[in-house]
Amino acid sequence: MQIYKELITQTSEIGMSLLLPEAQEQLRKQEQEALELLDSLQYVKVPIVGLFDAGKTSLINSLTAHKGLLPVDIIPKTSIPCEIYAAVNEDEQRAEVFRGKECVYEGSIEGYGDFDKLPGDVGKVYVDSDFVRSTQKRGLILVDMPGTDSGIREHNDAIVRYVQQGTLFAQLISAKNGALSSSDIAFIKELKQYGLHTAVFISKTDLVTAEGLEDIREYINSQYQDVMETTETVGQVCAANDDVTAFINWINTIDIEAVNKKRFSPIITSYVAAMRLAIITRIQLLKDDMNFGDIDSKIAELEGQLCQVNEMLSVSIENADTPEKSTQDILDWVENDMRLNSRLVAESILSNSVTQVNETIMSIVRPALLNAFAEERKQFVEAMRTELDTVTRRLLEGIEIPSDLIDDMISENADIIVGSLQLLAERLSQSGNPWGATVGLVLRLLAEWVPDILREIFGGQERAIRKIEQKFIGPFTSQILNSLYSIVLQQVKEQQEHILNGVRLKYAGRVAQIMEVLQNLHEQRVQGENDFSQQIAILDIAISQLDSIDGSLR
Repeated sequence: MQIYKELITQTSEIGMSLLLPEAQEQLRKQEQEALELLDSLQYVKVPIVGLFDAGKTSLINSLTAHKGLLPVDIIPKTSIPCEIYAAVNEDEQRAEVFRGKECVYEGSIEGYGDFDKLPGDVGKVYVDSDFVRSTQKRGLILVDMPGTDSGIREHNDAIVRYVQQGTLFAQLISAKNGALSSSDIAFIKELKQYGLHTAVFISKTDLVTAEGLEDIREYINSQYQDVMETTETVGQVCAANDDVTAFINWINTIDIEAVNKKRFSPIITSYVAAMRLAIITRIQLLKDDMNFGDIDSKIAELEGQLCQVNEMLSVSIENADTPEKSTQDILDWVENDMRLNSRLVAESILSNSVTQVNETIMSIVRPALLNAFAEERKQFVEAMRTELDTVTRRLLEGIEIPSDLIDDMISENADIIVGSLQLLAERLSQSGNPWGATVGLVLRLLAEWVPDILREIFGGQERAIRKIEQKFIGPFTSQILNSLYSIVLQQVKEQQEHILNGVRLKYAGRVAQIMEVLQNLHEQRVQGENDFSQQIAILDIAISQLDSIDGSLR
């Protein structure tokens, strides 16, 4: 973490003093945003997922060497994610619950279990544990997650939170289950789509014989390797016997530096690029021999035209899809993924577990929606490139500014928008989101037609699966997609407006930088300055230093 903060500081030290006040203000704001983002991603979170009786909480209690520390019961207790941090000593052990940025509970760990939590809350427990201290020192934080059957919204909110942070997952499968369920497989596939890794551990191994455990391990291994396309094997743990060696070994093999470089490099690269562009602007204008005869009036004209940029951008996006067209494209993506995974859903229905069906469908719909939104966002921004070109040239018409400077200005705006906008996961995880509507519909439809299908089954499991697949990709899928339409349409409209606002702000800031450099250059010439070679040499050195920082992140 500190290394990346130092790179931001170095970037500022190299370039900030070479910029004019307007550019400095913009870059200092971006610097602060980058530092705050790094702080929010200080730790690599390791959520432990699985059914509520898979032994997640018991595993953490065993790892911390505090039996009974976190509440364990015969009913789901962990309705929100609970992050485990190190306490200075036993007297400092405590629990907190955060609702957004507000701490709504601070007290004993015993009281934490009974506190009335809400979906979206996050718990933090501070425990006196050598293992937690050593793990936290390395930059890792374990997270006790809600069980997949603790409530669909609770589980979904928790999953989306940590997917966004680019973390690692550990999945526990109780030995008594004997295999990865359809929902387990769907979730592992989902994480794979995000580029995230999940390690699988067989838990509660004391509940089966040694011979049975070997058969279970071999079968789950084959399932896991088929999904992940890896030779990595599953581990096994038993909190009842304090057999947690396999989990500790996995934790110790995590390459924190590699994980953090993947998470942090884009933040630093974006800041370095913004600093570099501001300096390049000065260099290009200093090098160009422009006609300054009526520069004052041209700058005033440019300033006036800039006030019209909002309207110009809003009405000029003729090549972009309408919200309705984008919505249909997104739903087509979801439908395709549902069809491709229809057999997995059919197998989950045969498990006779509504929870498995819900989780399986969610693990298909969730990444399909997020990926589709991301693709639509990129397409929308690409369509804006041509329009940005038109708007830029119209605004700068009549002012003799190098064409490559204009081109840089256009491409930089588009790239910043594509790179800086976050996934809509956070928005989709809030109330009024597609997940609630989807789950309610799934439950109603299951109640309506699954019993009839099961009664009609003759001829074995394979025939049953085919029957259910046909139902799933027919009216069932159609009803799910219909229920999503209005919500997705609203999200698309908000996303496109968010992009437009991003363009306006970045664009206005970029033009303001150019105007500032032009005015400063004009003032220097009025004062008799015509040789800018020394300034250019200093700026060129800064560019080389920034390129060196950027190269270190590649």
